[in-house]
Amino acid sequence: MKLRTLLTLLLVALCSISASAQQNDEYREAVARYFSLNGGMQVSAPMLKQGLVTITNAYVQSGETLPSGYTAETLVDEYIDTRLEKDMINIYVPIFAESMTAQQIVKVCNFIDNERGRTAIAHGVQLNTDPVFEQEIMILCEATAMAIYDGKPLKPVEMTAPKARWELFDQYFRTSNLKTTIFNIIEASLSGANVDEDFKAKYIEYLQANYETLVFNCAENILSDEDLSFMVNLCKLPEYQQMTGIVTEISEDPQTLGLAIVECYGKWLQKQ
Repeated sequence: MKLRTLLTLLLVALCSISASAQQNDEYREAVARYFSLNGGMQVSAPMLKQGLVTITNAYVQSGETLPSGYTAETLVDEYIDTRLEKDMINIYVPIFAESMTAQQIVKVCNFIDNERGRTAIAHGVQLNTDPVFEQEIMILCEATAMAIYDGKPLKPVEMTAPKARWELFDQYFRTSNLKTTIFNIIEASLSGANVDEDFKAKYIEYLQANYETLVFNCAENILSDEDLSFMVNLCKLPEYQQMTGIVTEISEDPQTLGLAIVECYGKWLQKQ
């Protein structure tokens, strides 16, 4: 599936007949519910903030002014709090609609929308927003790059979490398709950097062999066995597999999604 431009998607939506518009309302509600349940906004918002602040500062440097009483940071916070989720839903609705029905998305939501599911998702958000986890990833990536540049041997990440949990965690890591998605993003980021192919190959090879162990170690005090079991069962749900397939395809070209978000923010910014 090749992602169409946001403009094309909007034109398709505008040209829909009224019956389709009603279906789109149902579809939006399903996607909005999924967004509220899956914790993605809680994880993505802090990651997006720095980039949006940079864009806002560039906006000011071009001669524009911010609303009275706002800084770049507080204006971005307001966008995140009041508009980001709506824009993300607008972006994702036509993407999901290419291969999923509203009923399929509702089935995923119903699977998650219970105490066990909400707890597992909350713990997943906690892991992905944990500053220690973020720091460990940065250390691993920077140390790997420096060792390759200096021609030093690369030491494997040691497993510090109990090995008894590894099989369950590995099952979740594989069935969730996380590894493919993560490395699609890493490869996309490297493709825009000035690095030679030998460095790129060594860097990706090392991270592919060690990234899961790092996540496993960091998840030890956050994700319980019950959380992992729930996530494994969720990942086995055919409808959820369709979702992860869509996300994996998006991760092959993350710049397209990033540009769509930037375009939405730019339009909102100009109205302030």
